Amino acid sequence: MVLPIGEETINESVKLIKEHGLLPNDALILATAKVFGCSLLTLDKTLAETALKLGVRVP
Repeated sequence: MVLPIGEETINESVKLIKEHGLLPNDALILATAKVFGCSLLTLDKTLAETALKLGVRVP
């Protein structure tokens, strides 16, 4: 599935970079999952931990 990247997702990405020190690509992926209510599949432990803190499901 391809999801659109809109203003809300970009703004959330910037917030994640500033508040959690994420790399831009990781911030964009996490922001997209958060905005669209998707689960996040990742092998990146730091990204997974941040996602869980933000209420994003990480199976």
